[in-house]
Order: sequence, then C-alpha cells, then structure tokens
Amino acid sequence: MRVAAVELSPLAGLGRAAWLVRVTDERGEVGRGEASPLPGYSPDDADACAVALRGIAGELAAGESVEAIAAPAAERLAHVPAARFALDTALCALLARRAGCSIARVLGGERDRPIAVNGVIAGDVATWRAQADALLARGVRTIKVKTTDTPALRALRSSLPADVVLRVDANGRWSLADARAELDALADVAPEYVEEPTRGDALVALGRCAVPWAADESLADPARARALLDADGCAAFVIKPAIVGGLVAARTLALAAQARGKAVAITHMLDGPIARAAAVELAWSLPGPLVACGLDGAPPRAEAA
Repeated sequence: MRVAAVELSPLAGLGRAAWLVRVTDERGEVGRGEASPLPGYSPDDADACAVALRGIAGELAAGESVEAIAAPAAERLAHVPAARFALDTALCALLARRAGCSIARVLGGERDRPIAVNGVIAGDVATWRAQADALLARGVRTIKVKTTDTPALRALRSSLPADVVLRVDANGRWSLADARAELDALADVAPEYVEEPTRGDALVALGRCAVPWAADESLADPARARALLDADGCAAFVIKPAIVGGLVAARTLALAAQARGKAVAITHMLDGPIARAAAVELAWSLPGPLVACGLDGAPPRAEAA
C-alpha cells in the first residue's frame, strides 16, 4: 500500500481540541484516525499533533504493515503519541479494508473469547451506590472507583454483591510512603488492584504491597514502562494507546506484560468513537486472558474499520 495523502480536520463533540485524520491510499480508499489528547493527562496536545501530522504523507513508505509504512516517520512521531495513535488507526483501517478483515487481524491476531468491560463510578460518594446499581443492571461485574477515600470504599465494598470485582484508581495522588500505607489500609476492601497509587519513578520503587497495584499513566514514558515490566508488586498494565505511542506500541507493550505474567486491561483517554473503536480492536488482537477492559460504551466492532 502507498499513502497518497494525510488530511486533518477539526473533530467536534469532545469538548476539547481534537483532529480527524484521513489517510488516502493510491486507490483512493480512506482510513480514519483520531488525535484527541486529553489536557492535563496526555503528554502531547492537539497543536503538537497537527504539527507532526501535516505534510507527513511524503515521509511514509510503501508497505503492507503499519510498522513498515510509518517507519520513516517514527522519530517525527516519537513525542506525540496521540498523533501516532491516529496514524496507526487510519493505516490499520486501510489495510483491513484492503484485506477484507478486522483491524485486530491486521495488528496480529483475533481472539476467540469475549472481552469483559469495567464500569466507572466517580463524584459524590452519596451517588456511588446508585451509579454501581446502574452498572450492575447492565451486566457489568467489574467496577472501578476513582477515589482515594478508603472509608467510603470500605462502605461501598460491603454493600456490593460478593462476586462484583472492585478496582480503585488513585490517579497517582499519593506519595511513595503514603501509597504503601494506603495499600495496606485497603487490604480488607480487597480490590483487584489499585491503579497508579503513586506515579513516575516512585511507582517503579513501590514494591510488593498488601494490595496489588497497576501502572497506567506512568506507562507514557517508554523507559519507565520497561522498568515497570519487571517491577515487583506491579500486577497489571492499564494500557491507553493514545499515551503509549499508538496501536502497534500498545500491542507490543501488552504482549510484553502478558509474557511477564501481568494482567492487561486496554482502555482509552475519554476519546471519541474512532479512537475507542480502535482500542476495542487492540483488545481483540491480544492472545491469552484479559481482565475486564475500560471499554464500556465503546462503539460496536463493526464500526472499527
């Protein structure tokens, strides 16, 4: 396949600056991607994505894989992971269309077992149980709570059915010492894991605690992600392709984590439907067991390509 053009246009409806990326091949077929970095969380921004992607068509190689086509532009895209995610998604969509297959198969495989999803509750503690009941009514059996309020978590856990899996997302709010103490305090709540109890190098140093923990935003740094692969106590990788360098990099990281016995959950950055659908395809491309993924509300697979 040869890329003839890469075009950007504003993507509305997300409440933040974002780009629709259209990649056209030599046949005139189009694949779409989405660059929608989340302010305050993403390592890049929409302006940087636009600079990286405009004029990139001339740098791309002819090829039959995303890696081969994008290889000449790898350095240009190294520090704008949302842009690389958008390009990967568009290229995968084109290759899938040409081959008459799914994006998951273009990425390297297609699992034969379903993917469970987790639901998220947040905000006022007084609304947590109502939020949880709404999720349970839809058949969601894994619930993630975005909080550092241990007493409230304890109360929620005691009110939920015993077979509901509870996760906690601390968003890196604790210091290293506080993270160790809080993870000990959460032992009676028994969450599946706590995402980002602390962040950065402190997360690498955290070690084994009373409650398992997971890496999330800290995976945005490739060197730190490599260190976390071997970090004692790190039970899971929560992988967002928009911050780890695109679909190909996300899949490579997920496979490496699985090879080291870590759980893997694929999720997104509150993206729009194109990026969410691509994250679903990434999850479907992974072999082996996946824990419930952060893909609740994602578009059906039919819309991914």
